[in-house]
Amino acid sequence: MITVLLCSMVWSMVPQAPVPQRFDIIELLGGESIEGRIVLERGNYLEIELSPNSMVGFRTSQIAAIRRGAGAPVPSPLIALLPPRDEWCTLHDATGKAVGWLHSTVAAAADGGLRLTEEWEFTTGKQHFQVTAIESADAELQPVSCYFRERVSEEVVGFLPSSPEGRAARVLHERIVEAKVEGQVLHLDRLRKDGRDQRELPWRETDTFPLLMRTLQATKGAALVATVFDAAIEELVERSYGADRFRTVMIAGKTVHVTEQVETAGVMRNVIWLDASGRLLRREVSGPSLVALPSSVDLAQAAVERIESQPAAFAVEASGKFGLWLPNPAWQVLPDVEGMVAMRCALHNATISLSVLDQLDAGVKLSSAGESIERWFHLLQPSFRISARKTIKVRDRMALLFEAQGKNGDRDGFAMLVVVPWNDRFLLLRCAAPAAEIAELRPDFLAVVAHLELDGKAITLLLPKEKPAPVAATMRKSDSSAASALAPAADPAGVPSGMPSGMPALAPTEKAAPKKRPMVRLPAAGQEK
Repeated sequence: MITVLLCSMVWSMVPQAPVPQRFDIIELLGGESIEGRIVLERGNYLEIELSPNSMVGFRTSQIAAIRRGAGAPVPSPLIALLPPRDEWCTLHDATGKAVGWLHSTVAAAADGGLRLTEEWEFTTGKQHFQVTAIESADAELQPVSCYFRERVSEEVVGFLPSSPEGRAARVLHERIVEAKVEGQVLHLDRLRKDGRDQRELPWRETDTFPLLMRTLQATKGAALVATVFDAAIEELVERSYGADRFRTVMIAGKTVHVTEQVETAGVMRNVIWLDASGRLLRREVSGPSLVALPSSVDLAQAAVERIESQPAAFAVEASGKFGLWLPNPAWQVLPDVEGMVAMRCALHNATISLSVLDQLDAGVKLSSAGESIERWFHLLQPSFRISARKTIKVRDRMALLFEAQGKNGDRDGFAMLVVVPWNDRFLLLRCAAPAAEIAELRPDFLAVVAHLELDGKAITLLLPKEKPAPVAATMRKSDSSAASALAPAADPAGVPSGMPSGMPALAPTEKAAPKKRPMVRLPAAGQEK
């Protein structure tokens, strides 16, 4: 008896893991079951809370059984702040063509924690990508584990290319990564065609997983910087979110007020737009080269077969020498002019153009080109004054950036000029807008500067030489089971891991004969005006 008593005392002193509180279940005489929290029992009357501010009452004579604590776990106060989410999106490439689908969920887990999933399938060029990511967090929203599976395959055409039986998918690369947090260590387990390997990474209390970080930022709206485990590269990397910005943009020709979130990972910058209710309107998955637009499960998975398309996110100079990425759908490409590519944002009366400075002699130094641009701009806009000059890096080369303010008619105007070396000459990027719109448009201008396409050969490679074969037959939901067998794969050397770093192919379009750009003679360096 004494031994039992001592054991009971010792057991009571050992910290016990909290048991998640669970909802109650009421079974009615008619056979229905109702799950919630019983909040009132008085005589022959009972009330059950189905959700905050939503209650229903019953007489006990209507109830067959009351099963207290037999329902799902009650979410913790932190998790209760995160509404469940189940979103389907259609993925569009740089040309605007539908190339796949994306499915995201956020839901309370059976243990009272949180479960986040993301699945996507898309085709770029001849390769088909299937990715599944699953993350779990505890009741305090601390990361617990993650699962990542990717498969890269390509279609192989047999003797009967017109027949479904004559087509097959050859797996180029496939792997599964599982990670679990245990104290100050992240345990990794990777399975590939050539076997399984394990390793460990140091883990801090502030480290997290990418889906969890994105979900937390959506609830806070403040700037957030954290180290996350990126399973696509199996490393800890820094990821940041800027504070929410409230913008007025154009979507499908309509003016819309949105909350803009900007996610940055290394050199990759993804923009997310939410409506006033927090619902997704647009999400960049791999910059503007792969964009997710809200849809439904049926429409998202059938979009490729229907050959749906959106306006292209990329504008190429008439002869394919260089190009611009549109910052977002609020911008529209202007008609082709030889030696120039341009776009306009009608909502904010702003323009962006990129043109060849073929008036300068070949081999001119960057500093001399900058001086000539300053003189040319002063002649063109005598009321403007240069307010800032600095050297920046654009792609792999040094460039000059100028900012200017002045009167444009009866309004204050703003201009940003960037002089970029190109071959043995220079390109001029010019961004112009009313001064009152700069707070709204500066991020758009900087995004264009950071992603100029300056390599004509690379742009040529982006343009497909022939129409790709239909890929709808391969657009099927991938198996996300960790126990699924890995199919034999070809040598994965050169196959991208996770999201492709290159831009998707640009579809050819029929264009009218390009207009000639009017010649503007720039004063040479040291020449009098």
